[in-house]
Amino acid sequence: MEEVAYGLASELYARGTYSNRYFVTGPKADGALLVLILAPKDRGRYYPVTAYEADNKDRREYYQWKAEQQR
Repeated sequence: MEEVAYGLASELYARGTYSNRYFVTGPKADGALLVLILAPKDRGRYYPVTAYEADNKDRREYYQWKAEQQR
C-alpha cells in the first residue's frame, strides 16, 4: 500500500463504483499501473479494500482517460 502514496493527484484516475466505493488507478514508482479500491470509513475518510496491478481493461481505461486529459 505504500506505493499508492507515490502517485501524484494529476496522475490518478478515479471513478465511483457500487456502495460508494472508489476505483482509483495510477502509476507506481516503477511506472506500472496500480488499481486501488477504496470504501467509505466515516465522513470524508476511506480505507483500502484491495490493491492490484492493473489488467488490460484497467490499463485501457486509464490511458483513454489520460488521452482525454491532454486534449
